[in-house]
Amino acid sequence: MDTRKLEQFVAVAQEGGFGRAARRLGVSQPALTRGIALLEAELGTRLFDRGPRGAVISAAGDKLLPHALSIINEASRAMAELDPGHLATQGQMRIGVSPNFLDAAMPRALALIAARAPNINVQVSTGTREVLTAGLMARELDAALCLIPDFLRAGQRETAELSFDPLGTILLEPYVRARHALAGRPVTVQDVAGERWAIPFELSLSYRFASLFFRLGLTAPQQALNSAHLPLIRQATMQGDMIAILPRTQAMGDVAAGRLVALDLPDMRFDYLAGLMLRRAVVVETPLLRIVTDALRSVAVDSA
Repeated sequence: MDTRKLEQFVAVAQEGGFGRAARRLGVSQPALTRGIALLEAELGTRLFDRGPRGAVISAAGDKLLPHALSIINEASRAMAELDPGHLATQGQMRIGVSPNFLDAAMPRALALIAARAPNINVQVSTGTREVLTAGLMARELDAALCLIPDFLRAGQRETAELSFDPLGTILLEPYVRARHALAGRPVTVQDVAGERWAIPFELSLSYRFASLFFRLGLTAPQQALNSAHLPLIRQATMQGDMIAILPRTQAMGDVAAGRLVALDLPDMRFDYLAGLMLRRAVVVETPLLRIVTDALRSVAVDSA
């Protein structure tokens, strides 16, 4: 069994179809189909069930997948030790990023990655922790940089399959536009209970936000805007009368320029742990993954 066949198998499993896997590998679909058929014949079992929605991994394929990933990782490490520059300059990495890191941190991370691996193809997607966690567990992402407010209370399967490397703390707090009626005034939670709010689309943040008002015997305010796109929340806040919960690192430029003002509400400051998530099956990092995770760790520490 050669690693090329295993790489083809992993690509089909991760992409969920032969066409997408063929494009990812840069081979024709018939050639990929023949390669998978040869692997199935060699193993004596079907690895995929073909259907109208694509290739669905079989029970046997699901058992093979973590072993295939481990074999590929070990083979990559061996090749890198013999030729350190071989894998550091080519390949593909799929990174999931929390919106908190997308605009400021990721461009710096991509520059660091390009300096060490100029031929790498990086695919970046964004979403809430819940979305990124699902992507990792479905093997649709190789790494995720995100906020973890309650990782230790996550589901048993999640903690069993994922590793989390904490890198710092991100503070989120309320902001208004400079000409808002509450800007610069002493305020209480009761004062803002009737306001319209813009809340980043992190499910746990919406829960923590509403829970604060419930604990004080107040009705939770209207969440007028939810979005995973933080620049949208910032711009909407600067052009309207909403109060926004934003990461301090995202708002500091607008505060310095006089466009946003932080409200002095200690009870409405939410701490989140920023960190890197990987599948435990690939915690032994390939050289290519190491380049990516080094860059993500660097920008996350700077952003915290």
